[in-house]
Amino acid sequence: LLAGAFKNLSEKEITEFVVGLFAVLSKDLTTFETHLRDFLVKMKEFSGGDSNQHLYQTEQEVEKNIRNTQDLAVPGLIGPYDPRRPENATTTTATTTTT
Repeated sequence: LLAGAFKNLSEKEITEFVVGLFAVLSKDLTTFETHLRDFLVKMKEFSGGDSNQHLYQTEQEVEKNIRNTQDLAVPGLIGPYDPRRPENATTTTATTTTT
């Protein structure tokens, strides 16, 4: 079934991918994502205008949060009205006025 869908891959590559999927099922999510990324790169589907940034979105968000936490730990590095500060985060709260 997969060999018919991915004609640009050899039978050996598809077999390695499927066997690898079952091998990483019992491991963590990061190992699974890495295995899936490797397969997608082999397919060469991301040539041209396709972007593969969504594959790395989780890691980028974690790195950004770590950087922000580190920056907030240094007094004076982040301004008091910087949106990265938790107290300045934009939240929508309903305010009511009474007359």
